[in-house]
Amino acid sequence: MSKKVRTLYLTSSSYQRLKDLVSPKPVSQEIDGLIGKRVSELEGGEYDPAEHVDIQALHGEHQRVVRDLDRLQNNLLKKGVYKDLAQLAFKVGLDRKDYANAAEISSEFLNQWTGPKEYALEFVNVMETAKRKHEVEKLLSDAIAARNRGR
Repeated sequence: MSKKVRTLYLTSSSYQRLKDLVSPKPVSQEIDGLIGKRVSELEGGEYDPAEHVDIQALHGEHQRVVRDLDRLQNNLLKKGVYKDLAQLAFKVGLDRKDYANAAEISSEFLNQWTGPKEYALEFVNVMETAKRKHEVEKLLSDAIAARNRGR
């Protein structure tokens, strides 16, 4: 998939609202998906978003998320609290598979943590970053499968 610079004129408020709503995904990626969907509609076909995903961009995002997660985890490991934080998170119901419920259990997790709150807040970032890592891995897997189907 070849990328070229194109100029689109958008109102500042629409651009900012879209940027806020799709963050951390790049706005250009979202707009590309919207255009792909509309073109499919106009052609009378069905739109498969996985076929229009920029695999290289997802790979780059995956690398960034993995680096962020390693940095966050290593910081808590150095402080000697990572294991205790993880045990509490799983005790209050954190989904071990993909951390999908990280936001839902965060409040209970913060309430039950008896150590310094900054450690618990850092671990909430770990959970959210791990959740994002799993989401990106799923998107990447789906995009690769869609590309392979199209061959």
